[in-house]
Amino acid sequence: MKTNSKMNRSQKRLFTPKLTHNDTIAFIFLAAERGLTPEQLIESFVHDIVSSFYAKEITEEETYLVDWFNISWFSQDNDGYFSFLQFVICNECYFDVISILSNMKLNAKSREQCAYTLRNIFKEYCIQNPAHKSFKEEIKMIMDFKKHTDMILKCKMQNHH
Repeated sequence: MKTNSKMNRSQKRLFTPKLTHNDTIAFIFLAAERGLTPEQLIESFVHDIVSSFYAKEITEEETYLVDWFNISWFSQDNDGYFSFLQFVICNECYFDVISILSNMKLNAKSREQCAYTLRNIFKEYCIQNPAHKSFKEEIKMIMDFKKHTDMILKCKMQNHH
């Protein structure tokens, strides 16, 4: 994925959570009870989740957060389906797969080699996850994710000083 070298690390992307009216009101009050704006509460929560997954050492509180996140209903879907997208992200080969998919327009020999590598990664996934969608459907999920991620990364950013 390309990153904009001119992007200042202090710039923040805008997200719009889609909450019901009642959830919105409850969230606003939850934040206010703690002396925070809703934005500050979301930012803090997301930062805690993300940093605890990548930190070498985490606090006891962060351990509880990671445990909660791992056992929550959104860790996998209700059917226990683990997508190829999840597999390549968890196995840290997402960027390799995206690179392969992006290079499929090369000459025939290179395209064949890329396809072979991609099929091997998919075979490894299938061994660990027998209940999968077709290869084509799984690749479409990855490409949809990439398109959505690219769109988010290009969205309007807001500077916080």
